[in-house]
Parts: sequence; structure tokens; C-alpha cells
Amino acid sequence: TPEMKSEEDILEAMKNIPDEKIELGGSTSEKQSQADFHPKQGDVSTNQAQELLEKLQKEGTLRDTEEK
Repeated sequence: TPEMKSEEDILEAMKNIPDEKIELGGSTSEKQSQADFHPKQGDVSTNQAQELLEKLQKEGTLRDTEEK
């Protein structure tokens, strides 16, 4: 029956939906999604982001945003 087929399609769609919801909620899954798209660039961008964060923290730029 066509209902059974649509049900399977819905189940497949639901399997993909949780990943997107988790991406919005957790940073760990965001890193995983980036690794899926470009695994090599994912690590580089993460390291660059950490370096930028450390520089900003040393300069005290992040303090302004935290106060607001």
C-alpha cells in the first residue's frame, strides 16, 4: 500500500532530523558535521578558532562582549 511506502520515507526523514536538531543544541555534533563535509579543513579551522580565542582572551576583547 502507498501508506507503507510513505511511512518508510517518513522514518528515513526522521532518522536525519535528529542529527540537525542535535547540531543546533550541541557543539560536539557541529564539529562532527564539519568533519563530514571537509574532515581535513575541520581540524584546521578548529585549531585556528582556538588560537583566535586565546588571543582575544589575552587582549581582553571577549570581556566586553561578556559584560553586555
